[in-house]
Amino acid sequence: MVFLFRIILFFVGFYIVAHLLFRYIIPWLLRRWVRKMEKNHEQSQGRYYRNEANKKEGEVHIDKVPKDKNKDSKGKELDDGEYVDYEEL
Repeated sequence: MVFLFRIILFFVGFYIVAHLLFRYIIPWLLRRWVRKMEKNHEQSQGRYYRNEANKKEGEVHIDKVPKDKNKDSKGKELDDGEYVDYEEL
Protein backbone atom coordinates (compact mmCIF):
# COMPACT_ATOMS: atom_id res chain seq x y z
CA MET A 1 0.00 0.00 0.00
CA VAL A 2 2.87 2.37 0.81
CA PHE A 3 4.44 1.55 -2.56
CA LEU A 4 1.24 2.54 -4.40
CA PHE A 5 1.03 5.76 -2.39
CA ARG A 6 4.64 6.64 -3.32
CA ILE A 7 3.95 6.02 -7.03
CA ILE A 8 0.85 8.23 -6.95
CA LEU A 9 2.75 10.91 -5.03
CA PHE A 10 5.58 10.73 -7.58
CA PHE A 11 3.22 11.23 -10.53
CA VAL A 12 1.39 14.09 -8.83
CA GLY A 13 4.73 15.76 -8.03
CA PHE A 14 5.93 15.20 -11.58
CA TYR A 15 2.73 16.73 -12.94
CA ILE A 16 3.09 19.82 -10.74
CA VAL A 17 6.75 20.31 -11.70
CA ALA A 18 6.00 19.81 -15.42
CA HIS A 19 3.06 22.20 -15.22
CA LEU A 20 5.17 24.91 -13.59
CA LEU A 21 8.00 24.30 -16.03
CA PHE A 22 5.85 24.58 -19.15
CA ARG A 23 3.59 27.30 -17.81
CA TYR A 24 6.17 29.75 -16.45
CA ILE A 25 9.83 28.79 -16.91
CA ILE A 26 9.96 27.84 -20.61
CA PRO A 27 7.99 30.91 -21.81
CA TRP A 28 10.25 33.11 -19.68
CA LEU A 29 13.36 31.53 -21.22
CA LEU A 30 11.94 31.91 -24.73
CA ARG A 31 11.07 35.60 -24.18
CA ARG A 32 14.58 36.19 -22.85
CA TRP A 33 16.13 34.45 -25.88
CA VAL A 34 13.96 36.40 -28.34
CA ARG A 35 14.86 39.73 -26.73
CA LYS A 36 18.54 38.85 -26.93
CA MET A 37 18.22 37.95 -30.62
CA GLU A 38 16.30 41.19 -31.31
CA LYS A 39 19.03 43.19 -29.59
CA ASN A 40 21.75 41.47 -31.65
CA HIS A 41 19.78 42.07 -34.84
CA GLU A 42 19.25 45.76 -34.05
CA GLN A 43 22.94 46.19 -33.33
CA SER A 44 23.98 44.55 -36.60
CA GLN A 45 21.45 46.59 -38.57
CA GLY A 46 22.56 49.75 -36.80
CA ARG A 47 26.13 49.13 -37.90
CA TYR A 48 24.96 48.81 -41.51
CA TYR A 49 22.93 52.02 -41.45
CA ARG A 50 25.72 53.97 -39.74
CA ASN A 51 28.09 52.86 -42.51
CA GLU A 52 25.54 53.89 -45.14
CA ALA A 53 25.15 57.34 -43.54
CA ASN A 54 28.92 57.97 -43.69
CA LYS A 55 29.08 57.43 -47.46
CA LYS A 56 29.10 60.37 -49.80
CA GLU A 57 26.69 60.51 -52.70
CA GLY A 58 28.02 58.61 -55.70
CA GLU A 59 30.62 56.71 -53.67
CA VAL A 60 30.77 52.98 -54.34
CA HIS A 61 31.88 50.44 -51.74
CA ILE A 62 32.20 46.71 -52.46
CA ASP A 63 31.93 44.49 -49.39
CA LYS A 64 32.57 41.19 -51.12
CA VAL A 65 34.26 40.42 -54.41
CA PRO A 66 32.51 37.51 -56.17
CA LYS A 67 34.47 34.46 -57.21
CA ASP A 68 35.52 34.17 -60.84
CA LYS A 69 32.79 32.26 -62.68
CA ASN A 70 35.28 30.74 -65.15
CA LYS A 71 37.33 29.01 -62.44
CA ASP A 72 36.46 26.14 -60.15
CA SER A 73 37.27 25.97 -56.43
CA LYS A 74 40.84 24.76 -57.19
CA GLY A 75 41.56 27.69 -59.50
CA LYS A 76 41.56 25.71 -62.76
CA GLU A 77 39.86 27.20 -65.80
CA LEU A 78 36.45 25.74 -66.58
CA ASP A 79 35.67 24.59 -70.09
CA ASP A 80 32.30 25.63 -71.52
CA GLY A 81 32.11 22.33 -73.36
CA GLU A 82 31.76 21.42 -76.99
CA TYR A 83 29.27 23.26 -79.20
CA VAL A 84 26.60 20.96 -80.62
CA ASP A 85 24.64 22.29 -83.55
CA TYR A 86 20.88 21.95 -83.03
CA GLU A 87 19.04 20.56 -86.00
CA GLU A 88 15.28 20.47 -86.16
CA LEU A 89 13.74 17.21 -87.40
